[in-house]
Amino acid sequence: MPKWYNELYEYDETLGYERKEIHREMKRIIQDSSSSYKILVLGDSVTQWGKYVDYFKDLLINRYKNKDIEVVNAGVMGYDTELEYRYLKHRGLKLNPDLVLVQFCPNDFGGTPVIIKKSDGSWLALDGRRRLSKLINPHLLVRSRLYEFVALRLLSISKKKKGVLRDNVKEPLRRIKQLLEKEGIPFYFIVFPLLEESGYGRITYQTVMGIVKELDLSTHTIDLFPYYSHFDFEMIKDDPFHPNQKGQRIVAIVLMEKLKAFLDKQFN
Repeated sequence: MPKWYNELYEYDETLGYERKEIHREMKRIIQDSSSSYKILVLGDSVTQWGKYVDYFKDLLINRYKNKDIEVVNAGVMGYDTELEYRYLKHRGLKLNPDLVLVQFCPNDFGGTPVIIKKSDGSWLALDGRRRLSKLINPHLLVRSRLYEFVALRLLSISKKKKGVLRDNVKEPLRRIKQLLEKEGIPFYFIVFPLLEESGYGRITYQTVMGIVKELDLSTHTIDLFPYYSHFDFEMIKDDPFHPNQKGQRIVAIVLMEKLKAFLDKQFN
């Protein structure tokens, strides 16, 4: 696993880690002088591995055939809303996006372990909050498959109190909202519910929607649960957190439906 992580991600002092591929892509777009319409999609593994971003781009191209549209999938496995805020502030705004979509799921907030090798050769075990975990020894982690299995199991279980988890969601979301409003950038939050009961002690979908209401984000939120609830979740999931291909297509269709009126105004 550490080798795989380091093929995909690189260490960053501010972010902890980021995707190498998207870092290069962002630089390319920033350097490009074209006046394309840029949509930045932030999120965790649901977005990084999610085909819904590609499906949504296909729908956009089909509807707005003569428009130059860039859809940037900046999802990163293990990111929570704090890291998404940091990414937006330190990377995303340099893109000068015309629209920002922020995906989140109740799975986001317990921390997903990522093992990153720094430029000095040392290993760091990072959770979603960019902290070196005290639970494991990185040196042993990269040398023992048994130790790796046990350590990653430990790190995958959130032991935080729900109140702490709630604050870990609410405060970064508030900062994301304030930053985007200050910059005058339109934005929407895409809420992915869990697709089955999880034993990891994550924050609940109902709590997330309560935070959305508290932060006055309802008009900026696309809630997928009403659309998913028409299906047997077994038909649309790969696991409790990630929709399968059918579930991903549903997301793209919903995004097009919800954003169509807004985008028509931008392009007409």
